[in-house]
Amino acid sequence: MQLIKINRQKGNNMAIIRQGVSIDSTGREVIVRGTADFPLACYSDNLSQREVNWHWHDDMELFVVTEGCAEITIGNERYILTAGNGCFVNSGVIHSMIDRENSGCKYRSIVFHPSVVGGSVESIYYQAYVMPVIQNESFPFVIFTKVAPWHRDAVSIIEKVWLLCETQPAGYHITVRNLLSEFVFMVCSNMPQASLPTTEKTARNAQRIKKMLAFIHSNYTSEIDIQTVADSASLSKSECLRCFKNTVGVTPALYIRNYRIHCAAIMLETTTEKISVVGEKCGFTESSYFIKVFKEQKGVTPAEYRELHRQ
Repeated sequence: MQLIKINRQKGNNMAIIRQGVSIDSTGREVIVRGTADFPLACYSDNLSQREVNWHWHDDMELFVVTEGCAEITIGNERYILTAGNGCFVNSGVIHSMIDRENSGCKYRSIVFHPSVVGGSVESIYYQAYVMPVIQNESFPFVIFTKVAPWHRDAVSIIEKVWLLCETQPAGYHITVRNLLSEFVFMVCSNMPQASLPTTEKTARNAQRIKKMLAFIHSNYTSEIDIQTVADSASLSKSECLRCFKNTVGVTPALYIRNYRIHCAAIMLETTTEKISVVGEKCGFTESSYFIKVFKEQKGVTPAEYRELHRQ
């Protein structure tokens, strides 16, 4: 299958659960993975029903597209993945994912703390294999297309781990850890030996966008303008706009609106609040405008959306 890159312009009981991204004031995802003694979780979701907004976490993440087509954005790069393609997102890397062209994209993901493979930070496993990967800022992700033999092996491991977490046969914790250890070694062995170092500018922009997204995610219920977003990262308005364009691909205003609609959709699915109250709690002061932009983005009115997702 062909990979398409989109160029920019200047617990012991595992559960397969639905993906929902909640973040703290730094933009870091706050969901607890598995249990303290086995910090790993598996997810199954449909991107046509709920997109994955910009976020980051200390965990490593693996996923494979099972149906349709996904558009994943990692840092300032976008890729289109079709069924059978997979991806590894390194620890601390900001990313998002949406359904591509209403394809009804479904995917399965595994998110795990590096300690699942490495154990204690002092161990040889952590020092020799995990640390070289998670501390390599010039190696934020890998897209698996099954073209290279090791890509096929990587996707196979993702699928095996996910199935083990779903069926939970006797001793599956050991098998899962062994498979993920094999995966990390595979990634470590295939990292480019002469990776271009992350520039100071790239690292600075990554931190800036994390701060601004965190501010928006914490204050979307209130009135926000470009200046307040820029102030959250100590930037000028023009630098704020440039940073959003180069990293997120949209203006701050459009991102704020889209994020509010995303939060409103979750409220419509999970609460019985009136439509007007949902709009108000998500930062829309006028109910008519909320209904208008919700339909523009989701293709249905808030009331229709609630009905569809409660059937």
